[in-house]
Amino acid sequence: MKNLSEILSQRFSGILISAVFHFLVLGASLFLSDFDRKITLPYGLNLEVEGDKFIGEKIPEDLKEEVKNPVENSNDTRSETTTSDASTSLSKQIEGADTLGLEQIYSESTLNVKINYPLGWTYIDQNVKSRLDGVTFLGIQSGGKEPPYVYLEVSEKYLFNAARFKQREEMKNAELFFNEPEEMEGNVTQVVYIRTKEEYDYSIKLTVKGYENFLEYQPVFFGMIKSFKFGSGWFWEKL
Repeated sequence: MKNLSEILSQRFSGILISAVFHFLVLGASLFLSDFDRKITLPYGLNLEVEGDKFIGEKIPEDLKEEVKNPVENSNDTRSETTTSDASTSLSKQIEGADTLGLEQIYSESTLNVKINYPLGWTYIDQNVKSRLDGVTFLGIQSGGKEPPYVYLEVSEKYLFNAARFKQREEMKNAELFFNEPEEMEGNVTQVVYIRTKEEYDYSIKLTVKGYENFLEYQPVFFGMIKSFKFGSGWFWEKL
């Protein structure tokens, strides 16, 4: 007969084996039930999994649109930027400027210069050796604001330095060289250098106190440039 210690040892071994088996079964069940779910991945991609079966992936609609044909989307953006730049170029702004309010006319015979300026403005011109050197057009003071002024200067061609200007555009009878408006000590200025085919070049500069006032008078400035005519012969050249 088996003694008591052998019987107890056999029973303990059976209980231990049974416990290990049930633990393994329970662990496998929990693992499979936890695996049967959606798995979220980076970039919002979702995988559908049921047990050991892969169903597929779901891509958010906004991500689909972004990924779809990226070359075409890039070209569209570049095209819109190019169109915007062309529509706001200086030459386009000058060509589209309104000159109806420029009712006064300044004309000078030595260089056959002619330009329109606003009603109520005055001018002071300077001559050097019986030739026009420059004209200053003074605006009207209103609301306590300092009046704007536009300065038309005759320039010797050999003094021209293209490096002073960051932008260049061609018009019918001249080249325009210019920079963006600059502000110094509250005064905002913009200079347009007119490179002609004549003996002399010209530059036109707007100066006004405060950026808001500058934006107000900039259309007048462009209108004056649009009306500007020059020429050494019987006929005026026009931009």
